[in-house]
Amino acid sequence: MFHLYLKIIKDYWKSTTWFTIGMALIGIYVISVYPSIENSADEFMVKKKDPLILPPDYENLPNPDERDISLEEESIFQDTLE
Repeated sequence: MFHLYLKIIKDYWKSTTWFTIGMALIGIYVISVYPSIENSADEFMVKKKDPLILPPDYENLPNPDERDISLEEESIFQDTLE
């Protein structure tokens, strides 16, 4: 029973060692084949946009109260046409 336990530990050690070596080799390969990956940190950077500006005729925009009055005037006008 103890020999089985030692075999399991030995196999676990071998598998983790080869996995680590494999991952290191993949990392070296990717960096050597794709060097632009190292230098592309700016690719995902959020770029600031221009600040919001007011429309040119901001002072002349109607207020919500004025629109209600104009709608009432339109309804009165429609009533007079009928």
